[in-house]
Amino acid sequence: LVKIDDTVFDFIQEHALDGLSYESKMDQWRNPKFWMTLGYEYPEELNEEYISCDTKNSSTTAFSETQDSIVQFRHKNETSLYMRCQSLPIKNENGEIFRTLKGFTKISTVEKATLNELKIQEHLIQLKKQDNVLEKINSIALIGYWDYDLANDKINWSSMTKVIHELPLDYEPSLETAINFYVEGESRNRIISAIENAISLGKSYDLELQIKTKNNSLKWVRSIGKANFTNGICSSIYGTFQDITLEKENTTALRIEKEKLKSVIQSTNSGT
Repeated sequence: LVKIDDTVFDFIQEHALDGLSYESKMDQWRNPKFWMTLGYEYPEELNEEYISCDTKNSSTTAFSETQDSIVQFRHKNETSLYMRCQSLPIKNENGEIFRTLKGFTKISTVEKATLNELKIQEHLIQLKKQDNVLEKINSIALIGYWDYDLANDKINWSSMTKVIHELPLDYEPSLETAINFYVEGESRNRIISAIENAISLGKSYDLELQIKTKNNSLKWVRSIGKANFTNGICSSIYGTFQDITLEKENTTALRIEKEKLKSVIQSTNSGT
């Protein structure tokens, strides 16, 4: 082993203070110090779970670098023990990895706090990925979202909601300007009534209405709203906003074609 990689001695001295393992696909060996750290006199079954990975050296292609991760073990006394695991791939004469050397060092309380931060960061990254996927799906379906904070009289629109209104992404709406985008008459009256009922009665709404965009384009939209109450008082309203213009146009075109077909059939029947 030492002849194959002369960095092994340095690796053991620096990273294997509380344990050492030598692993391949077929077998695994761990030194007595490792088992003593976990409270065992002899090799026994133990529960281990990889919790988080330091991204500094997490590249699976950088085999020449030491891989760094945090590992949670179950001590013999039933407590959890965290150790930093440094992995050093061992290559043969052909440059192929055939074994891995792992050094273990117990981590301090401060490092445990850092581990918790890493777990939180990892969770936030996963949530952001989910949000990005949801944003892409909503973009395809032309669905935006919005919320209105009554206490601060502040309304927020998602990027897609602004796109549907044909507005720049830095546009800041108010409740008044948001309502004024609805076509005057039935559409505007219905949205005003729906918002008032949501605030005073907690009634949700799901309406198909017309708006006139910043560029004076007429669009059909589906506006859904739900009220959020705190201590019996409406604190906010939130919901989705979808462009259904194409759906409406297709429905209208289909109705016209059906009426044409019905007219042709009636004319044919009356002529026979």
